[in-house]
Amino acid sequence: ISRVRAALPPPGEARPDWQIVRDVARLLEARLRPGAPSLFAVDGPAQLWEEHRAATVGRDLDIGGLSYALLDQIGPQQWPFPAGASTGLARLYQDRRFATPNGRARFITQPFQAPLDPIDAHFPLMLTTGRLRDQWHGMSRSGTVARLFGHDGAPSIKLNPQELQQRGLADGDLVRISSRHGNLVLPLQADSGVAPAQAYVAMHWGAEFVSGLGVNALTQPGFCPDARQPELKFAAVAIEKLELPSRLSAAAWCEPNDVAAMRTRLRPLMAEMDYAHCVPVAGTGGREGWLFEAACAQPPSADLLKRLSEALGLGGVGLLRYVDAHQGRSRLLRLAGGGTDSKDKATLQSLLLVGERGAAAWLLGLWRDAGLVAPFGRHLLAPEPPNAAAAAPRSPQVCNCFDVSEARIKTCLAQVGGSSAERLAGLQAGLKCGTQCGSCLPILRRMVEAAPQPTAPATT
Repeated sequence: ISRVRAALPPPGEARPDWQIVRDVARLLEARLRPGAPSLFAVDGPAQLWEEHRAATVGRDLDIGGLSYALLDQIGPQQWPFPAGASTGLARLYQDRRFATPNGRARFITQPFQAPLDPIDAHFPLMLTTGRLRDQWHGMSRSGTVARLFGHDGAPSIKLNPQELQQRGLADGDLVRISSRHGNLVLPLQADSGVAPAQAYVAMHWGAEFVSGLGVNALTQPGFCPDARQPELKFAAVAIEKLELPSRLSAAAWCEPNDVAAMRTRLRPLMAEMDYAHCVPVAGTGGREGWLFEAACAQPPSADLLKRLSEALGLGGVGLLRYVDAHQGRSRLLRLAGGGTDSKDKATLQSLLLVGERGAAAWLLGLWRDAGLVAPFGRHLLAPEPPNAAAAAPRSPQVCNCFDVSEARIKTCLAQVGGSSAERLAGLQAGLKCGTQCGSCLPILRRMVEAAPQPTAPATT
């Protein structure tokens, strides 16, 4: 149990959540119970906390001994913390008594029931959903923090590589996922951690970030009669490859006060594409921006491209432009940080790539990493990438707290020998990864086990 304090005072007319709910309740109460004593006569969060605390007494979560003042004095505490206790209980039921009238545990035993969605020839894959490492539920909070998208930053459906081979699919293909309840279009990603005949989609990818109705369009409304838990972890699905040849990629860094506004401008445009996703991106120096990817069966209209360009701040003068009408390709770039006297320090501020497929993917990496554009010269508007190194995909992020990539970790491990514990400690000392929130530690341990020991230098 932690007491979390506001980091900043509410801006403008914003109010704390508890106050908003209380005020709405009082307005309703005046209509539904005119003249009656208020049920919502609270003036601060401490009173609401005390009401919650009273509701826990006698139950497993008994925090009758906690208070605001005590949390201030001794900090976060484990529950239960009943009245009279001096500290929270580290482990439940050590006294072998449970929160029932006779102190004995109650078990509910149910015979096995098959999932509500049967697997058959029409829906042969078992879809499960789960969380991304750095995200939380519907992402109403974590989804506003661009840095939390660094580890797994775009929607996808994950299948075992064996399934891709059997079905004639390739990593990155766009597929339509169909269940008895709805369908969704997503890029395909090979993942050996997913078992054959199974599929995985993160539960967070809703309509906020991906076109369509999101992952909930695939799941079904059945629930457990005892726990009332919805059966969201299993749905029978089928997948088919989609031919959406017209691809589009766009990205822009935002001014701090324009991040939310740009999202508002971009989101409606997803519905005009056969597939689209729009996700936040964190850059160096605390910058935030948006990455917009889309695919269509037919080339997007000039009007749609105009509205997308305006939403990204790609209007007016000062743009770099490349158009190949015969191939249906175009490229629109805006630079930042240059000027007449400092062109060698310019970086990409925003860009729109239409019909480029993978030929211009290197520009997205240059934009994300705030790389200087001067070394690339004419290649900024050339149809082919400058070289294989520039076109290589960006190494995945492993540590979100310190923005440490997989490539940096592998480079470090190539120089750190010893036991697994010693190599992990060397990683943490050298790159700081895994030293703050700890969520990347399982991945770091797997990478340590998989990495060969460094080769000893030859002796003469």
